[in-house]
Amino acid sequence: DLTPEKTEVRHIEEYLRILDNRGVSHNTKRRYLESLSAFFSYAMKRPRFENITGNPAGVVLEEIPKQIR
Repeated sequence: DLTPEKTEVRHIEEYLRILDNRGVSHNTKRRYLESLSAFFSYAMKRPRFENITGNPAGVVLEEIPKQIR
């Protein structure tokens, strides 16, 4: 029920907690965040999404280190 315009960092962090509870791997969570971040970056450049002014997924993504296999 949450629109992209109303998405905040706390919503992304809550999403990560849900993924943790489901046992999703670190790399998978990072990939999901990368996808969300790419969407917000795309949306900020489009007139249709003029109300999106930031990238909450990008903020959270910066805090999660990459793990090399």
